[in-house]
Amino acid sequence: MSKKVIAIVVIFLSAVIFGGYKLISTTSVGISGLRVNSEPVASIFLNDKLIGKTPYNSQYAAGEYIIKLIPDETSETTSTWQGKIKLIPSSYTVVKRNLGT
Repeated sequence: MSKKVIAIVVIFLSAVIFGGYKLISTTSVGISGLRVNSEPVASIFLNDKLIGKTPYNSQYAAGEYIIKLIPDETSETTSTWQGKIKLIPSSYTVVKRNLGT
């Protein structure tokens, strides 16, 4: 085989390997956006760690999380909410909850 053909094959294979690596690495670890809104204002816990208050907007590693909202106002008409969310790579997850009045 000529040197040109070998060089083209090597470049093609390198591109395929690099492209496959980028595809696998971005889909397995990716970053996801998270927006949390509530009425009334609430403290936000992600996997039992306080991350802020509503309204909230940030980015996290993709994966499953337990999210908990605890309203700042305490009354008989407000309640805490907890749920499981799955953050998907290159996606935006919105949590919106009415915790009472």
